[in-house]
Amino acid sequence: REEAVCILSDNVTIAQNVAAHTLYFPHPVFLGGGIMCVRSVLVLERGVTISGNYAVFGGAIMSTYGSTVTMADNVEMSDNLGLMFAPTVTLWIGVTMHLGDNVR
Repeated sequence: REEAVCILSDNVTIAQNVAAHTLYFPHPVFLGGGIMCVRSVLVLERGVTISGNYAVFGGAIMSTYGSTVTMADNVEMSDNLGLMFAPTVTLWIGVTMHLGDNVR
């Protein structure tokens, strides 16, 4: 199984986005307002901010199908809008999440 690796660190800001991925069922469903990860390793650390993003599932982050998400050292997710399940983070089908120091 191939995995993508995404590392965001040292004061990265992801803001004011509308959905990272769209599926149609038959209407559009927006997934992952700030970040969408599928079968991947996502690391957020040292001052990453995800704010003001919009999606139907996972306003800030939508993670699915065996992904691993790690957040530590002053990661902030604020003012994100997810209409169903979770306004901030949606974890779906076999996702592992590790939270470290000062995740808000």
